[in-house]
Amino acid sequence: MSDVSSPALYALAAKIAISYARTHTVPADALPGVIQQAFRGLTRCTQPVTATPVPAKKMPGRVGRPRKS
Repeated sequence: MSDVSSPALYALAAKIAISYARTHTVPADALPGVIQQAFRGLTRCTQPVTATPVPAKKMPGRVGRPRKS
């Protein structure tokens, strides 16, 4: 679970959006969307990581015929 509350994440998301808007051209009506994107990103960062299965390695087969002695 997350130790960070939603109000704290909203505050961080707003700070991120403001910093972004200072360095990029963002229309005023687009700012709520930037805040929402930042909030979603922060929320994903607080979720537990799910392990992805590692594919099994294939064993190499015989390349040619065995040599006769």
